[in-house]
Amino acid sequence: MLNALDLIFLSDRKRRETIISLQELSAADEWLAKRLQEHVPKNVLRDILIDYRVNTMDPDFSFYKAIHGEKPAPLRPLSFG
Repeated sequence: MLNALDLIFLSDRKRRETIISLQELSAADEWLAKRLQEHVPKNVLRDILIDYRVNTMDPDFSFYKAIHGEKPAPLRPLSFG
């Protein structure tokens, strides 16, 4: 059984792995956007950026749902019971 200190270090390792993964995902999105800018007309990019900004401000909009057609399944919290 893990003691409290082991749990703290495990939690910290998972947190760092998650941050690294999100940083890589963010960089991949930025790389894709920069590559697309080289090939997409400026007026089209402007319209897409406007749509993106509007959607990020809309609390009812879900990028996940827009892509997959439904909201993601809820994540179950850790349970001790």
